[in-house]
Amino acid sequence: MRAGYYLRLLWDMARVRLAEMREYSADFAVLLITVPSYLLVNLFFWQVIFSHARVIAGWTLGEVILLQAFMNLGFLFWNLLYIFPEELDEIIVSGELNTVLSKPVNPVIYLLVTNIDVLGALKNLSGVVAYFLVAGWLGADISLPGLLAGVLMVFLGVTIASTIVFLIQSLSFWFGRTNALNLFYNAYFTVSEYPVTIFPASVKFVLVMFLPVVFFTTGPALSSLKEFPPEGVLGLIALSLLVWTVWLLSAWLLWKAGLKRYEAYGS
Repeated sequence: MRAGYYLRLLWDMARVRLAEMREYSADFAVLLITVPSYLLVNLFFWQVIFSHARVIAGWTLGEVILLQAFMNLGFLFWNLLYIFPEELDEIIVSGELNTVLSKPVNPVIYLLVTNIDVLGALKNLSGVVAYFLVAGWLGADISLPGLLAGVLMVFLGVTIASTIVFLIQSLSFWFGRTNALNLFYNAYFTVSEYPVTIFPASVKFVLVMFLPVVFFTTGPALSSLKEFPPEGVLGLIALSLLVWTVWLLSAWLLWKAGLKRYEAYGS
């Protein structure tokens, strides 16, 4: 019952965003031009890199492009399901959170639903389709079960990343504006364009626990390949669930403690 209500709320907000896109059709027209241009430039970049070697750190050109496809899928999930307002710290500090708390919905879900980015998701969708087609054309040997497992892993990876962002923004209950810290964290997601396996062990640990790009780029790309063992796929999924559980528990406890502090301060 409650889940159906939230799904309707999500659908209604998506309709609002689509109406805004029709209102500002110039932005959509620019998107139709810039997205293919970006894709071509990125493909050209990787083509130049692999013109010097057919395999780099165990990765072929087709496999790296497959990784790009999953990266775009991750940002698609992020824009549709998990995008928190960048000014959440301002909402907390200014007292606007009172308005959110007065809604007859869970405040966290309300913040997520009211900030979906349909235009950004459409941009990412075009990247997903284009990169998957190019990866197949370049000879990436993809298995269907592995591909489906990869999609699940992307979803879990983005869930972890969003949970960490939520935890960071919840610090606003104690420290005020945390937007700079959030931007600092987001800046490091540029590494998601590259295979995690090329980094040393210490960096890999950080990319698994604190910047979980391994779960929505490298892990899904590896899982989709026929040569990757099934036990490896299951291991990555289990690890992603473990990491998410740790962060979810931490973020939820911090949020609840922050709400108590906020309500006590306002009373």
